Amino acid sequence: MAASGRHIIVEGLPAVGKSEALALLARFYPRTIRVLPELVKSVVEEERIDLFRERARLTQALALAVPRRRAEVEAAVRAGFLCLEESHLGVHYAYAVALSDTVFLEAYPDLALQAPRPDLYVRLDIPVSEFDDRDKQRRLD
Repeated sequence: MAASGRHIIVEGLPAVGKSEALALLARFYPRTIRVLPELVKSVVEEERIDLFRERARLTQALALAVPRRRAEVEAAVRAGFLCLEESHLGVHYAYAVALSDTVFLEAYPDLALQAPRPDLYVRLDIPVSEFDDRDKQRRLD
């Protein structure tokens, strides 16, 4: 495989279909695509962190996870893969502002410097009414 890899971050509202689209791409193009799940979600699940009550612990876990993610992205790109990553720390930054999470907000500049720099951002978008319908259906499933 030629070493022409790229790193793309896919963003969008919850229920827009990011995970589903990335899973399909990974399934049908396993020789050329590597998909990395949303970092914050992965850390929360792996470390069993309460997303709303353990904000400082989450920030500490992210400080360890971000350099590992960067290495993972760089290795995939060096190997020539199209590395697709769901979401980005900037999205978590917006949540941290809404939650007044000063620990994360203070750590963010350092984390952002350590995070991999994508070649491209892709935003999936749907009308708010469609988002509402999908979100309601997800809650029923």
